[in-house]
Amino acid sequence: MVLPANRNPREDPIASEALTAADKAKAERHLAHAVLIFGASKRNTSKINAMKQRLPQRLTALADEFDQSPDHLNVANGMLDLCIGELEPHSPKQRFTYCVPVLYNPNADASAWTEFLA
Repeated sequence: MVLPANRNPREDPIASEALTAADKAKAERHLAHAVLIFGASKRNTSKINAMKQRLPQRLTALADEFDQSPDHLNVANGMLDLCIGELEPHSPKQRFTYCVPVLYNPNADASAWTEFLA
């Protein structure tokens, strides 16, 4: 889920309730895993309930956390470093909200582009 920068789910109860269906499904998977780890006994119920409350905070991201690398272009076959012209593997840590539907080819014919720039 992407929230505007001024809506922090850690501080804003309305924003914390704005989870998408995918976020809720992911939270349920994490909860199911936690139940397997801790068991569903009565003595662990409070731990499980505490985890249920904390999961939305860990599964959300603020809008200003995305697209923070102006020197990278997210293309179909990786991330192109525009400063050095090298293709790097995709990384979820970059948090791109777009992907240019083009395969980067460093050996492509760029004569039309260089002629245009001249």
